[in-house]
Amino acid sequence: MTDGLQWLGYPIPLPGGYCIIFARGIGSEDLVRRLVPGTEPRFIGLRTHKEFEADLFQLDRSKSVDTAVGVRYGSFGDLSFPIGYGPWQETLSQFDTPEISHGGAHTCELYFMAEHPNAPPPHFRYNYDGVYELMCDLNNDDWAGVVNVLGDNSELVAALEAHKRHPMEILEQRFGLTLPKEAILTGPLPAAIIKT
Repeated sequence: MTDGLQWLGYPIPLPGGYCIIFARGIGSEDLVRRLVPGTEPRFIGLRTHKEFEADLFQLDRSKSVDTAVGVRYGSFGDLSFPIGYGPWQETLSQFDTPEISHGGAHTCELYFMAEHPNAPPPHFRYNYDGVYELMCDLNNDDWAGVVNVLGDNSELVAALEAHKRHPMEILEQRFGLTLPKEAILTGPLPAAIIKT
């Protein structure tokens, strides 16, 4: 039995929302290195959620605006994943950058910003081998549907449109996505600073 994705639904488990990128065919450290091309991450060892938030606070303490972006990352089965911390929106939620999946990898991106007034998750994206395949707005209360489809994902699109109240369950099944809930919320995971 795996934790799946549905625990990411309301109530939102991480303050400020979340940014999670899942990958098959990329190791977890390699995935972290691909997040900000041309920049080497600073790997800082194991951190809990609270410890890592404190690390980022210390980095930004003397600044007028928070700029430090980091990830806690790991793997679960054949999935690698980083979870964004700090003001990740401009650094990680780049819907026009499928190249992190180059080399035959599959990536799925799931974004939710807590200031969004409706139920999560608003955005999902799937890329394969550097090609943008599918992007959806999955908001349960204000369904926007599929924003764009370039790949052969018609069955997924039909399922999402037919079952608007259960997008996380559909994504779990279609892509085999899952996250280890307790490891993320209370346990230590490797962490890295990807932007200061």
